[in-house]
Amino acid sequence: MHYNQNSTSPALSRSRKPPMRHFVCAALLAAAPCAAGAQDRTVPVPPNVVVDGVTPIPQGIADAMAKYAGFRYANLIDWSPSARGMLIWTPTDKGLQFQFLDGPRHAGAPLAPFPTGTRQVALFNPVDPKTFVFVRDTSGGKELLQLVKYDLASGEMTQITDGTSRNQWPLWSPDGKWVAYHSNRRNAADFDLHIVQPGDPKSDRVLAEVSGIWHVMAWSPDAKSLLVYEDSGSSQSRLWRFDAKTGDRKLLTAQTGARWSTPRYTPDGKFIYAVGGGMDADVPGLWRFTVSAGAWKQVSTPGAYVEDFDLSSDGKLAAIVYQRDANSVLEVVDLPSMRARRIPSLPPGQILGMSWRPHSHEVGITYRSVAMFADVFSIEPGKDEATRWTESSTGTFDASVLPPPEIIRWKSFDGRTISGILYKPPARFQGPRPVIVNIHGGPVNQERPRFLGRSYYFLNEDGIALIYPNVRGSLGFGKTFERLDDGVRREDAVKDIGALLDWIATQPGTGASYGGYLSLAAAIAYNNRVRCVFEGAGITNFLTYMEKTAPIRLEDRRAEYGDERDPQMREYLTRISPISNVKKIMVPTMVASAGNDIRVPVDQGEQLVTALRANNVPVWYLLFKDEGHDDFLQRQGAAHNFYLYAWAAFVEKYLLSPAPAADALRGPSPAIPAGGSSPPKSFR
Repeated sequence: MHYNQNSTSPALSRSRKPPMRHFVCAALLAAAPCAAGAQDRTVPVPPNVVVDGVTPIPQGIADAMAKYAGFRYANLIDWSPSARGMLIWTPTDKGLQFQFLDGPRHAGAPLAPFPTGTRQVALFNPVDPKTFVFVRDTSGGKELLQLVKYDLASGEMTQITDGTSRNQWPLWSPDGKWVAYHSNRRNAADFDLHIVQPGDPKSDRVLAEVSGIWHVMAWSPDAKSLLVYEDSGSSQSRLWRFDAKTGDRKLLTAQTGARWSTPRYTPDGKFIYAVGGGMDADVPGLWRFTVSAGAWKQVSTPGAYVEDFDLSSDGKLAAIVYQRDANSVLEVVDLPSMRARRIPSLPPGQILGMSWRPHSHEVGITYRSVAMFADVFSIEPGKDEATRWTESSTGTFDASVLPPPEIIRWKSFDGRTISGILYKPPARFQGPRPVIVNIHGGPVNQERPRFLGRSYYFLNEDGIALIYPNVRGSLGFGKTFERLDDGVRREDAVKDIGALLDWIATQPGTGASYGGYLSLAAAIAYNNRVRCVFEGAGITNFLTYMEKTAPIRLEDRRAEYGDERDPQMREYLTRISPISNVKKIMVPTMVASAGNDIRVPVDQGEQLVTALRANNVPVWYLLFKDEGHDDFLQRQGAAHNFYLYAWAAFVEKYLLSPAPAADALRGPSPAIPAGGSSPPKSFR
C-alpha cells in the first residue's frame, strides 16, 4: 500500500517500475534447485543509495525481472505549428528524451541529449517550428524547475529563468513573442505571474504579485489578456482574466466549491470554454462563458463526467473526454451546437492527454490500455480508423495470457460503495492466493485498468493477486466522494481498506493484504491481517510533515489534511499519525525515502525506522541521497532498479515465505493466506 503526496506541477509524467522472480526459485526448490551462480552473486548497491537492514539482493532477482522489463511508451507533448509533425516523450538508450516525429510511425528525429531532470512539459513557439520551451529540474529533485529554450536546428539550449526558484507552466503568446509562466521567485511560497521574451531573459517582468498558487492557462487571441487558474485548495479553484500589460484582474468564476481547468478562448474572443462546475455540480462538465454578458452556461449533459477538453484552432470543433465505467470516451462535437461528429471508436482505455493539430481537424491523443503502457494516436472526424503515430514495445511477455482486470466493489463501514481494480493470476495457480493491495498516491488520484509492466511478474510467476483500490478521496467519483477523507475524516479512508480486507476474506480465490500513510495506518488498525508493509515517501508524523513540507504546498495540504494550527485539529493529527501508534505496527516494514524530497521530508521515514527498531520490528531502509520525491520511483538507472530488486526480495522474504518473527510479535493470525504490502503507484 502506498499513499504519497500530490504535486503542484503539471504532472504530465507517467512512471513505471518492476518486480521479481526469486520467488519462483523458492517455490520450485524441492523439484529443481535454482542455479547456484545466480544465487551466489548479489546486486551491487549503487553509490547514491544508503541501505540499512537490507539483506544482500540475489542477482537472480534482477535476472528474472528482464522478461517483464522490455516495455516502452510514448507521450504526445506538442504538435508542430506548421508541418504535420509532433514532439513526443519516450525512453531511449540514453534515458527519457524528447523526439520529433515528422509522420505516423516514422523514426524519431534525434535531438541533442536532454539533461537529467527534464520534465515532460514543452511547447512550440506558435510561429516558429524550430523553437520550443521546456521545463527542467536543475536541483537534483528539489523541484527548482527552470524554463529552457531549445533550438531544433542547432540543438542549442538557453535557460530563461533564474536557476534558483521554481518556474512552471510556460505558455506562448499567439504572436510567439512572449512566454507567460508562474514563479515563486519572490518569497518561495507564492507563485507570481511573469512574462518574458525567451530570446532575451533580461526582458522578464512580473505581471502580477499574488498570494498562493496560480497557473497561466490561456492567452486571448489578441494577446491582450491571460486566463489564470487560482488554486484555492485540493477540491476548488477559480478562473481569472488578467490584462497582459497592466496585470489588472477580473474574477470570472464567482462560485465557491468548484474546480475549473483547461479554459480556451474561441478565435473571435467572444466565448471561453472550460471544464468545471458550480456548487450544485458533483461532477465536472463543459461550460461556456459569454464574455459580453459575463455569464456561464453548461453545454455538456449534466451528470456526465468530463475529464478533459480541447478546442480546435478555428473554434469549430471541441474534443471532449468523458469518464465512463473507469474508461475514457472521446467525443468530437460541432460548436456551438454540440452535435457529435462520427469518429473512429477506441478500445477500452484511458486518454492521458490530447491536443488539436494547428490549422486542422486532427486531434492527437496519448492513449493507454491493459495492452499498452502508452502510445500516440490521432483522430479525424469522418475517418474509420485512428492513425497510430507510435508503436512502443510491450516487452517479451504477452500480458494477454492473463485474465482481464475486473472492477470490484465492496461496502465500507458507512454503507458507501468503494471500488478498485483486481488483477488475477493465471488459472494454473490453484487455491486461495495472497494479495498485494496498492493504494495510489495523491491522495487526489484514481486507479484505472492499465498495463502493469513489471508488476505482471507478481501475477504470472508468483500467483499473487493485485488490487488497486480507489478509497474515498479519490478522483473520478464526484466532488462529494473526493472530500470524504478531508480533515477529521482522514481515518475513514483507512476503514475503506479494512472493509476491503473483509471482502477479500469472503472470496474463494484470494487471501489477505499489505501496506505511505494509509499503508501504515492499515497495519496499525488491522495488524493481525497483514503480513508486511511497504512505505515509500509517506507521511508518518503529520505535525512535523506540516512544519517541514515546502512552503508552496502548505496551504493546499492544510485544505486536505487539516490546519495544524487549530488546537483540536492538532490533537487529531497527532493521534492519527503512524508515529504515535508505532507500537501497533508488528509486521516487517520496508521504508524508502529520498534525500531531496521537498514534499515529504526525509525525516518522516527516519522517525519511523528508529521507532520500529526500538520495538524490535524488522525494518529494511533505503535512502536515495540525491533524488526527489518522485525521482527514485520514476527514473531509470541503477538506483531505480535497485529499489525494485530490494522490494522484490522483501516480498519474497516476508510475504511468500513464513515470517515467524512477525508472527511472534503480533500473535496468532487469522486462518487466511498471507498478504503483504505493495509498492507505490509508480511500480508498474
